[in-house]
Amino acid sequence: MGSSRPRNSTHAERAHSTNRAPRFRRADKRSPDIPVALENVIDDQRRELVTIITLLRCLHLVLRYQAENPGQDESSDVTAALGWVELPDITSMLLRRVHSVHLALDSASLKQEIKASFL
Repeated sequence: MGSSRPRNSTHAERAHSTNRAPRFRRADKRSPDIPVALENVIDDQRRELVTIITLLRCLHLVLRYQAENPGQDESSDVTAALGWVELPDITSMLLRRVHSVHLALDSASLKQEIKASFL
């Protein structure tokens, strides 16, 4: 006994449908085009850049405070913090770190890292 009502199941319709969304596989965490050694160098240098940004922010805050508040009486906390800051030391640390990132991302250094990873 057949019913005049259509079936609820749309399985047959879906199986023959051409408008189906493509299925995607989960992407790997790393790109297959970049060697692992190169990814490691890039990750290390990204961490180094975070440190550089932090030092630059400190330098910026100190310089801004000195420019906006010349001769004002600072609170004891600010005075103590400014007493610890040595601008030549901060700029020296920044220069060393930026130089090390520059050297690490040099093409010759990157080639050495890639060769060393295959040994």
